[in-house]
This record gives sequence, C-alpha cells and structure tokens, in this order.
Amino acid sequence: GVVVIRMNRPESKNAISRRMLEMLKCTLANLKYDKQARVVIVKSDAKGAFCTGADLKEVRSLSEEEAPKFVEEIREMIENVAALPMPVIAVIEGFALGGGLEIALACDIRVASTESKIGLVETKIAVIPGAGKLLKRSYLVN
Repeated sequence: GVVVIRMNRPESKNAISRRMLEMLKCTLANLKYDKQARVVIVKSDAKGAFCTGADLKEVRSLSEEEAPKFVEEIREMIENVAALPMPVIAVIEGFALGGGLEIALACDIRVASTESKIGLVETKIAVIPGAGKLLKRSYLVN
C-alpha cells in the first residue's frame, strides 16, 4: 500500500534533530524490506515547512567530534531515501531548505505548492551543503 512519512516538529519547522534523525533512519530501514509498501510519500505536518535541514541549535550544542558524525548520519539517511526500492514522493508545502531540500531531491518525484520556498541557505555563507550529495542530483534541474 501507500506509506506516509510525516515529519512533525512544528516548533522548529521540521529541523532535523538527533531524535527525528533516529526516527527517520528506523522508518527507512523498516521500509527497505516492507513487501507491502508500494509507494512512499514524505510530507510535513508542520504548517509552512517541509523541512529546514539540520537543527542548528542542536548542532551548536554538539562536541567537535559529534557534529561531523551527526551531519554524516543525515547524509546516510538521505542516501537511504534515494535507495528505497519503491517510488518515493516528496510533498513540499512551505520551506524546503538545506538538508530538507536534499531529502526532497532524494525522492523520485517532487510536488511543491506555489507558496513553497526552496533553497540552500548554506551557500549564502559560502558553506557546502552538509549532506554533500547535491551534485549527484544536479541533473534534475535542467
């Protein structure tokens, strides 16, 4: 059937915390082997935001060893979205920024409302987007 992954951290516009990351990783690991799942829809329950990337407040609280590991785990989670054996659809309503945009790009199909704001805010401060897999998907924007 249809599986819906709902991101729901409205207080942070679905910024990816360690807890949210663990939940996404667990869900994706289970879906990989779910023979009943025919299609996956990734969407937000937070009004005005699909996902705004890593939770920067939480990242600032991490040690120098923990922060790169957290970013690497987000990258792996995004790769796991792309590797799912069934079609994955991103439903974008509101902000899809940084890692949130990369999650959407990892999906097979993206549907966005006309009010959506999509971008890589990292580039404004000359930082390569954290998950770093954007170049692999650059052919999508032709």
